[in-house]
Amino acid sequence: AHTHKHCSRTYSHSHTMDAAVVLLTSAALFVRGLDLAAPTSVVFDEVHFTQFASMYLQGKYFFDVHPPLGKLLFALVGWYVGFDGEFTTRSVSQDFDPRLPYLAMRAMSCAFGVALIPLAYAILLALGVRKCFAVLGAGLLLLDNALVVHSRLVLMDAQLLFFTFAAVLALVKLQQLHEHGFSWR
Repeated sequence: AHTHKHCSRTYSHSHTMDAAVVLLTSAALFVRGLDLAAPTSVVFDEVHFTQFASMYLQGKYFFDVHPPLGKLLFALVGWYVGFDGEFTTRSVSQDFDPRLPYLAMRAMSCAFGVALIPLAYAILLALGVRKCFAVLGAGLLLLDNALVVHSRLVLMDAQLLFFTFAAVLALVKLQQLHEHGFSWR
């Protein structure tokens, strides 16, 4: 973390937690986690991703055009909370089968969605953006309605964005190391 003068570019490196990160992350957790169980019915593609997780847990073969990581993570969460893959929810707007741990799966999406906010803040700081604008940028993502919705449902968008943001941050940090003489050779 960094200690900055108000909205200036001057800063000193520190390993203490930045108050902005704590506030942004707490706000993201509140916005994305509030009443996570609602609605209790299947929304949009939740029907597909819960079925894919179920098929992984049952060892059934299926084909999907998307890479498996997101669905495997949902299956892992289901397995962790004791889900055996058996359920009957098969259509949008239908109430979730009580055997399906949809809340645990939504909580995982929520965790990825919450993690986007400090990652965005870190990316902006790493790019040299002033702290107040990094807070603004992360705050705008925190309140973006589409990101909030995708972070509250059993959808893979929050995971995809999390890994994309993490890759961008790693790339920026690697570039900074290269500028300071780091080389793979």
